[in-house]
Amino acid sequence: MFVPLAIPSAPSADASASGPRHSDIPDTGLAVTMDQITPAYLQPGKPVRVSGTVTNLDQKPWKDVQVYLLAPTAPATTTRQLNAVANSDADSYSGNRITRDGLFPQLGRITPGETVPYTLNIPFAQLNIPSNQYGVYTLSVQALGAKPSGQRATAGRARSFIPLMPPHSPSIGVATIFPFRSEIMRRPDGGYLNRDQLIQDISPGGRLQRMLDLARTAGTTPISILVDPALLDALERIAEDNTERPGTPVPASESESPSATDQTSPEDIAPLTEEERTARDFLMSFQRLASEHTLWTEGYGGPDLTTLAGDYDGTRMLRTLTRATVATMGSLDLSHAERAYVPTGALDVQALDGIGKKTAVFVSSDQVRGWRPSDGPVGIVRSHGSRARVVVTHDDLLDGSPEPGPTDTALQVRQRLLAESALLSLGADPDSQRSTPSIAMLADDNWDPADALRSNFFAAFGAPWVRPSTLDAERAAGPLPGAEHLRAAHFDDGQVYPPLPDSLAHSADQIRGRGVIMYAITGDDRRILNFYDQSASLTVSEQWRPSPEVSQGIADQMIDQLDSQIGRVRIEAPEFVTLSSSSGRFPLTITNNLDWPIRVGIRLKANDAIKIKQDEPIEVEPRQSTTVNVQVHAEDVGVTEVTARLTTPKGRPFGEPVTFKMRSSVVGTVIWIALGAAGAIIVLAVGRRVRRSAKSKKQQPGGASEPTAGDPG
Repeated sequence: MFVPLAIPSAPSADASASGPRHSDIPDTGLAVTMDQITPAYLQPGKPVRVSGTVTNLDQKPWKDVQVYLLAPTAPATTTRQLNAVANSDADSYSGNRITRDGLFPQLGRITPGETVPYTLNIPFAQLNIPSNQYGVYTLSVQALGAKPSGQRATAGRARSFIPLMPPHSPSIGVATIFPFRSEIMRRPDGGYLNRDQLIQDISPGGRLQRMLDLARTAGTTPISILVDPALLDALERIAEDNTERPGTPVPASESESPSATDQTSPEDIAPLTEEERTARDFLMSFQRLASEHTLWTEGYGGPDLTTLAGDYDGTRMLRTLTRATVATMGSLDLSHAERAYVPTGALDVQALDGIGKKTAVFVSSDQVRGWRPSDGPVGIVRSHGSRARVVVTHDDLLDGSPEPGPTDTALQVRQRLLAESALLSLGADPDSQRSTPSIAMLADDNWDPADALRSNFFAAFGAPWVRPSTLDAERAAGPLPGAEHLRAAHFDDGQVYPPLPDSLAHSADQIRGRGVIMYAITGDDRRILNFYDQSASLTVSEQWRPSPEVSQGIADQMIDQLDSQIGRVRIEAPEFVTLSSSSGRFPLTITNNLDWPIRVGIRLKANDAIKIKQDEPIEVEPRQSTTVNVQVHAEDVGVTEVTARLTTPKGRPFGEPVTFKMRSSVVGTVIWIALGAAGAIIVLAVGRRVRRSAKSKKQQPGGASEPTAGDPG
C-alpha cells in the first residue's frame, strides 16, 4: 500500500540552473512586447518591421497612447559590450525616437487590462545607421501615453538586438539542441505523483508542447533532439491507461471488458480519455520529429552518474540503466538514438572520464572555467589527472534580450543567437587558416517558448554568416587548434546541490536485485524486469538532488513492496526426517501466494556426507502449493542439519531458508543380512532336532507290530 509522501513542487535539478534569465512583465504602466522582427538582421535599403502588443497594467485607462521605435546609436562590437547592454537596468535606454508622421502608430485609449497590437514599419534610412558601421545594435520600442491627470509620460518599453554585418562574413556554425525532459516521480504502484503537471506540459499551450511546436518549425534546418526515456515511458503508459505495476490483479469487471480483438463493434470499445488522447498525440508528434533529426537520449530518468562513479561501485546499476534505456527506446521504435549525459552542478571530471567516448557530455558554459565562445563547443576539461571531452553549450544565448519584459521568448533568443554569432564572425580572420568557431545552444528544461509559432525562430539560419551545424559534426571536428584547456568551475556551498548520497545508490541496487528475482521466477516477463529497472534508475535521478529524502522514501516503499511479494513464495519442510536406508526421499512444500504462476528451484545444503539430487525447476500455479520429493544419499551414520532454500531457475537464492534435522543410517543392509543369517540358523537347528527325535523312537522295544486282518491296508 502506498503511503503519500511530501513532494516538493517541481524540484529543480540544480540550484544554479533555475532556467534562463527572465524578466517578468512590469507591475504597473504599459507592458510592451516584441513578437516579430523582420528581417531578423539589418539589411541596408530594407525597412525594419517590428510588431507586438501593449497591455495596460494599471487600474485606470491610459489615453492617447503612441508607440515609437528608437533609432539605435553605436553598436556593440565585442562580447563584453554586448553583455553590458544585455545586463543593463530595465529603465535604461539610448537613441532618439523616430517621430516622422506615419512611422509611429496611434493606439489611442487603452482600458485597464486591455491588450492592443501595434506594428512599426521603419525605412532603413530613418535608423540613421551608416551602412558600413557593423556590429550589434539595440532595437528599442517605447510606448507613450497620457495619465488620467493629463500628464504625458513614457509608460512602457521593450528592447532587443539586431546585427548589421558586412557581406561575405566568415560563417559561424550553430548547433541547436531541444530538450524533452521533465521530473518523473513514479510511485511504487506505478502511478505518477506529478501526472497532472505532465499532462499540462504536453497539452496545447504547455511547456513541452511549445518546445515541440518550435522544433517542428525547423524544416530542413538540422537540429538535435535530447530526450529522457522516462518521460516518453510515462506518456506511453498514460496513453495506454496502463500505469499499474506489472502483475497487479485486474478487477473482474475490467478483465471481462471487450478488447479490439473481440468480435465487437467499435462502439463497444471504451473511448480514449482526454488525458490518454493528449499523451498519444504528443508521442506520435514527437516520434515523427525524432525520425527527421538527430536524436540523443540520456539514461532513463537522467541518472546522477557522479554518484554511481564515486565510492559506490555502480557497475551493476550502470548495466541496469542501459537495459532500462534500451528497452524503453526500443519499444517506441527510437533505438537509433545516440547516448548523452547532462551533468548538473559542479563537474566531477574523474566521473566524466569514466563514462567513455561514445556518450556525449553536455555541460553549460557556467560549469567550466577558461571557456570562450571563440574556442568552439568542443573542449577538454581537466582535473587531478583526469580529462574528459565535453560539449560546452553557450548559456548566454538563453538570456535573450535586455530587460524589461520577457527577455527569453523564442524571438528574443533568436536575436541573441544572431548577435553572438555575428560578433564571433566579426572577430574571425577571413584570411586565416584557423577554422572559424561554432556555438551550441541547449535550451533550458524550464524554457517555455510561448511565442514558438509566431517567432520565426529558424529565420536566424538564413543569415549569411550563420551555418547550420550538428553535434555529430562538431564532435568529429574536436577542439579548435589553440583552444584553452578547461577546468571545472568552483561553486560555493549553497550555490549548487551536491550529488546524491550513496544510500540512494544502494537502495537503487536493492530494487534492481529484487526486481531481477521477480522477473526470473515469474516466467521471464520482460514487463516486470523493465518496471523495476526503471524504478531503480529513477531512484538515482539527478532531479532528486534538491530533495534526496523524497526519493529515499519512495525507494524504501518499493523495497518493502518487493520483499512482501517475494515473501509470498515460501518453502516448508518437516522438522525431522528419518531415512530407513542410505538413500531415500522426503517431501518439501512450495507455496505460491502470488497472483501469477512462478517457476523456482530448490537448493539444499548439508555436510559432505550427504549427497542431494537437485531436480529441475518446479512450476507452481497462482495461489497454489506443490509438494516435491527430494532424493538424498547418506555416506555416514548420524543426524545432519539440512538447509533448504528457494532459487530462481538459474540458481540465484531468495527468500527465507528453512532448516531441519535428518537422521541417516548406512547399517540397514547389514541388519537385514544378520536377520537372514539368524533365520537360517534357527531353521537348521529345528531340522536337526526333528531328525534326532525320529531316530530315538525307532530304537524303543515293542516299538513295531504286524498288521492284523481287520486293519486298512
